[in-house]
Amino acid sequence: MPVLDGDFEAFVTNLGKYNEGMLVGEWVKLPTTEEEMQKVFERIGIGKQDDFGQPYEEWFITDYECPIYGVQKMLGEYESLDKLNYLAALIDELSLSDQEKLVAIMEAGCDEVSDIDDLINLTFNLDCYDIMPGINDESDLGYYYAHEAGIYSEKDLGPLANYIDYERYGRDIAMDEQGRFTDEGYVRVASERWDRQFNGELDDIPDEYRITGSGEATERDSTIAVLIVEPGKETYVKEIDSGLESLQHEVGGYIEAIYPYEDPVALVCNEEGKLEGLPLNRALRDEDGDIYDVVAGTFLVVGLTDDSFGSLTVEQMQKFSDLFKVPEQFVKLGDKIVAIPMISKEQQKQESVEQKDFEMNADTSGLTVAGHIGTWHTIDQHEVGGHSFYLME
Repeated sequence: MPVLDGDFEAFVTNLGKYNEGMLVGEWVKLPTTEEEMQKVFERIGIGKQDDFGQPYEEWFITDYECPIYGVQKMLGEYESLDKLNYLAALIDELSLSDQEKLVAIMEAGCDEVSDIDDLINLTFNLDCYDIMPGINDESDLGYYYAHEAGIYSEKDLGPLANYIDYERYGRDIAMDEQGRFTDEGYVRVASERWDRQFNGELDDIPDEYRITGSGEATERDSTIAVLIVEPGKETYVKEIDSGLESLQHEVGGYIEAIYPYEDPVALVCNEEGKLEGLPLNRALRDEDGDIYDVVAGTFLVVGLTDDSFGSLTVEQMQKFSDLFKVPEQFVKLGDKIVAIPMISKEQQKQESVEQKDFEMNADTSGLTVAGHIGTWHTIDQHEVGGHSFYLME
């Protein structure tokens, strides 16, 4: 029975296609070669052009399969494929006994390992750990130290051996050694001095393990400056992490990117906003100013780089802040949707102060009512108790 029960695989996904709402990707068994990796890129569309003539150049990883306990949870969606391939190759090249030791160390929980760079270095430092096969609990460990480790002689112990609490004795030893029990045996630290042969830089990976060539994903900014547009609120600028999870967090679900403007920007919104009944937010208008769609839920205005989302420029930030600044409410009149501008609470308070002594009459205009300001037309008038009441729209 093999030590590694399964293959080390990554599902590589075309990021540009994903941002357009399509999951285009492929499982890649690691280690692999640069030639095979380039074929995968071709099949998932990396290098091909989108509808705007821009090539799809960036990818990310949406899932992993790993036969070693604890490794998968340390890997992120934007891991370097070169590092992943290097790690898989190093594991593949280990002897059977060293693979068993690696599996046991990871099952026991290795405090020195928290990311892919540490995992690579662990393969070079397996001699810093001892594994004692067949010792799976405190009782086994206590018996081993009492009878097989050479510390005590069973002959010298004589009848006293029958009264030893091996479980308690083994528990104390494990605490002193900071050892841990696994299905593979007892694991303890033999040396805390690691030899970190891998410094984490891609240049430190030998050429034979590199698989991305010139197609390696470009270095992205860790944060991007975007415009947040929430229902019923004025827009504001926010700096967020550039990763997919951050975008999903801001919109409250899976993202959908739409491109309604000639400017190199995208509106990132919740792809199921209308299905989930999220509040209507802002209208999208055609060249004639007519509404052709309404975005539901919070959305972001983001810049576009060659292959991903990026920060808005100062000019873009100002332009779309002005465009979406005023919140809108929507009503249906016949077969049309009408957007009604709203004013902020601060503006309502100010209008209330200015209009405290406002005298209502049939020619009233410029009056703010329920957050809406504009010209109000009298369509009916009634006299009740010596006071005039107007029905206005």
